[in-house]
Amino acid sequence: MYHTNAVVSSTILMYAFMSGRIFASYSTTVEVMVGSTAKLPCNISSIAAEDGVALVIWFKGSTPVYSYDVRDSDQNEAKHWAAEELEGKARYSVTSPYSHLTLDAVDETDDGDYKCRVDFYHSPTRNSFINLTVIVPPQKLEVLDQTGRAILTAAGPTVEGSSLQLTCFAIGGRPTPRVSWWRDGVSLDDGDEPLTADRVRNVLVLEQLQRKHLGALLTCQASNTRLVPPLSITISIELYLRPLEVKLLGDNLALSAGSKYEVACRSSGSRPPATISWWKNGQPVRGHTRETTSADGNVTLGTLTVVPQAEDSGQILTCRASNPHLPSTALEDNWILNVYFPPIVSLELGSNLNASNIKEGMDIYFECKIKANPWVSRVLWTFNGEELETNMSGGRIVSNQTLILQAVSRTWAGVYVCLSSNSEGDSESRPFTLNIKYEPQCKNSQQKIYGAARGEEVMITCNVEANPPAAWFRWTFNSTNLVTRPMESFESGGGRSVATYRPLSETDYGTLLCWGRNELGRPDAPYNCSTSNRSHNWLQVSCS
Repeated sequence: MYHTNAVVSSTILMYAFMSGRIFASYSTTVEVMVGSTAKLPCNISSIAAEDGVALVIWFKGSTPVYSYDVRDSDQNEAKHWAAEELEGKARYSVTSPYSHLTLDAVDETDDGDYKCRVDFYHSPTRNSFINLTVIVPPQKLEVLDQTGRAILTAAGPTVEGSSLQLTCFAIGGRPTPRVSWWRDGVSLDDGDEPLTADRVRNVLVLEQLQRKHLGALLTCQASNTRLVPPLSITISIELYLRPLEVKLLGDNLALSAGSKYEVACRSSGSRPPATISWWKNGQPVRGHTRETTSADGNVTLGTLTVVPQAEDSGQILTCRASNPHLPSTALEDNWILNVYFPPIVSLELGSNLNASNIKEGMDIYFECKIKANPWVSRVLWTFNGEELETNMSGGRIVSNQTLILQAVSRTWAGVYVCLSSNSEGDSESRPFTLNIKYEPQCKNSQQKIYGAARGEEVMITCNVEANPPAAWFRWTFNSTNLVTRPMESFESGGGRSVATYRPLSETDYGTLLCWGRNELGRPDAPYNCSTSNRSHNWLQVSCS
């Protein structure tokens, strides 16, 4: 049977037969909490109906500690005696057929074996044996982690997938308490180990901690009696958890270069909340970002403000969610950027042509290099601001991104531009100025007849059209009698030459001839030269 602070159990020890009736002695165990009241039972019934109690003596061990004497008196005038150690704390009460020795505020010194001897007037003595166990509950519980750190309310945080070791120490208690670990009413570990007379431990090891262990409540209990609830301490588990998901939100639509957009990315499952970082082709993205976290800390939303440029098209935008405590478990989601932008156009002369050495009569071509997304819907060519079209007879062929000019003449020197369009806008190349070189030609619109008196000095101008301008001039004079002689008195510059001439006689009248030459008219240096037919004083040289 159970009491608030005591447990009493009885066992029949021996049997005897007296006067045809069964006589029995009892052994009783009483458990009581220290500081509470203990009631030690004693059977005072006699085997003879007319017999009564004469004397009751209580022994602790073999030493008398209390007596109840009704000899020469009735029950109301019974004499009570208590040993010194029980004075003020022991009292005896009789309620036939049982009596009780009550001990108040028991302590550990009260623990032991008691005997109640009942003497009757006529019947044999009856003995009752009582074992009093004074329970001292454990005084304190202490939990340490594997590093020896004291845990008060929460263990960790520790990383997902690792193990956790918790050691629970029970301090004090008599008899030695049992120490065990529990979770949700289920025993996890009851393998305790006494260390000293007043210290017991139980080591709990949890392998491969999982997400389900987050917030789990582990209870260590220490108990040495059923009289009071176990002493307990409850520890929760704190875990660092890897992200479970990361996702770029919305559709990966085409973006217009130069426009502002916000890209959102969501991550869930990380504890503490995931850190969102942004990358482009493996390099950190510099831009305005922000993060928000749900009230329960499970979801992180990251936002990137981006202004894409043409060069971003085709690059990989990455959202990365990571827990700094579990760096190897980061998750990523990627988009391949599709950036629309107006055409980027450049105009180039054919790769095998030298822009500084285009000569009249050559065939040349231009290439319009275009980078565009989406692709262009139109390509135009202009010359000096006028749109060009194919003219086969004129030696001009317009073929989409190529312009072919056959047998160019000086009239085709000027400014060329390539233009293209797509849905994002119109663009044009930087102007390309085509310079066409040609050999000198005398200008038609210049004075050809000069009159001069004998001895009069005349300034005669020779104007030459050439690209580059003529840099070399020579003059000769043919007289009326067909005598030809070179002229030395002239000046040249700026593509023209001015000769100074003074006729002194009749034979000094005639025709002045002027020649102009530029770099195109200069003969090439000889090459592939070889000698043959040599002798002591001459040789023959052949060159190309």
